[in-house]
Parts: sequence; structure tokens; C-alpha cells
Amino acid sequence: MASFKELLEFPCVIDFRIIVVDEENILETLLKFIDENYKGRRQDSKIVERKSSKGNYISYTIGIKVESEDEIKDFYQKLCKESYVKHVI
Repeated sequence: MASFKELLEFPCVIDFRIIVVDEENILETLLKFIDENYKGRRQDSKIVERKSSKGNYISYTIGIKVESEDEIKDFYQKLCKESYVKHVI
């Protein structure tokens, strides 16, 4: 299996799809987390929102500039620990 280093040229923007519980101000909560942990790396023009068919969840596709393979792994690990996050793709 190829590593990120073999597939990507760093720095680059990765579109992360983040599935969260649909609750009030959830996008603001998510963006605050990203800004606190990855200041200045969020690509606002790349935010795409999709609601689940039953309305329980929302997925956001958000572009984040990453500098290394370790930053990608770190992003997944930190974000998945947040209680409102169900999946990160």
C-alpha cells in the first residue's frame, strides 16, 4: 500500500469529509475546533454541506492545508475524539 508521501506532494489541501450530529451551531463548533488546532489552514471556499436523509447528521467537506503525512493522521485522531463527530473520511 502506498503512503501519503508517495501519493501527495506537501504542502497540499486535503478535502476532509466530516460527519457530525445535527445540532445547533454545529458548523461554528467544528470550525472553531479546526481554527484552534490548524490556525490559518482552513479553506473557506471549499466548505460543502450535506444533510442526511433522516436529518440526524450533517456532513461537511472542508479543505485543510496540511504540511505532512503526520498532520493528516493528527487531524483524524484529534477530530475523532470530539463527541459531536461520528466519522471523518
